[in-house]
Amino acid sequence: MAKKSRIVRAAPIDRLGFVGHLIRSSLLKAILHGTQVVVALQRHRTPTRNALMRFVTAFGHEDFYTALIPVLTWIVDPRLGFLFLIVLATSFYVSGSLKNLVLLPRPPSPPVEPLERSTDWAMPSLHAITGVVGPWYIFFYAYLNYDLSESTLVALFGVMTVWSVSVIFSRLYLGVHSPVDLVVGGAVGCIVVVAWLQIDTYFENYVASHRNSYIAVLFGFILMIFLHPRSKDHYSVSFYDSVSLLGLASGAVLGRLRTVGDIHLSASLLEMPTEKNLYLLIGLRMLLGTAATFLGRVVLKMLLRPLIRCLIYAAGFEVVSATEMLKEQVLNVHYSEAFCLPGDVDDDDEVKKTKKGEEKKRSRHTIDIDIPLKFCLYSIMGWLALEGMPSLFYQLGI
Repeated sequence: MAKKSRIVRAAPIDRLGFVGHLIRSSLLKAILHGTQVVVALQRHRTPTRNALMRFVTAFGHEDFYTALIPVLTWIVDPRLGFLFLIVLATSFYVSGSLKNLVLLPRPPSPPVEPLERSTDWAMPSLHAITGVVGPWYIFFYAYLNYDLSESTLVALFGVMTVWSVSVIFSRLYLGVHSPVDLVVGGAVGCIVVVAWLQIDTYFENYVASHRNSYIAVLFGFILMIFLHPRSKDHYSVSFYDSVSLLGLASGAVLGRLRTVGDIHLSASLLEMPTEKNLYLLIGLRMLLGTAATFLGRVVLKMLLRPLIRCLIYAAGFEVVSATEMLKEQVLNVHYSEAFCLPGDVDDDDEVKKTKKGEEKKRSRHTIDIDIPLKFCLYSIMGWLALEGMPSLFYQLGI
């Protein structure tokens, strides 16, 4: 009888030997044990509930935060927008690092019928992390920094609770995460938001009071990229998300450093006295800011890609593109019987054969252009959000 083909998924945590295998195997069992919960939940799906959950889960996508950060920065409070962006980047980095560290699959399909296509590994859930960090950092920031009435705080607490719980639950309903993914993600989110609340003021004071702070932060972000765990056998979406968010945070640090203390550039629309129609100004800022940022991103990408490509060639390296590789990559991130961990297969020859066939060894003579491209591009986007667009708003009187 022919043997069933097995796919051995080696992960960076396997380097810990027995301890690494114990951690991965225990988490994998927990993921599979939670399958029955997801299957039971999907029996109660209806078209209306499906549409509602797809809408709710959008409040945890990066597209939502891409819109939220300008609102916080240009309309509400630039300091909040800046600190929120930094903790958001931290959340993406922690999530991506842990995903790539353990490389664990999503619930098996079938029997689970996911309502959303997934392209990256499961543990921990990024939506669960940001579903805790996003709403609760905003809530505690408002509680600590604004003079809000008790009724306003209660209302804000209710909104943040609904935001957090609904986003996390939607991932379970849509069948893209097991309960343990959400529990671990929620726990990690709590750790991130609590830790950031302890140091956010110190971080901002350091950025504002040291002229060389940007160099130190930039070096730290680049070091984080180099230290980010990466899989050898496939290109990771979460890794490039981490690169983009760290770039965005880097540009935001530069913008905050250059504008803090300038009342015209470091004040939001709600903080500036004006006799003009407030709603009109909000609309003009969001319309102009969004259009200029989008256009700037398109133009900058067209200019930066050939420039960086030429610099890589000039340095004597070949260019590879993760963006193109990801389009060609066929990766089933849902569990199947073929999935196994190193050490779970007795036939050593089979393990070696599988690893040899799957690992795409990156040449030492190549550089992935998407790493410097994404970091540079989003660094400029971060600077635009904190300094470029506020400067334009001031010049235009809006």
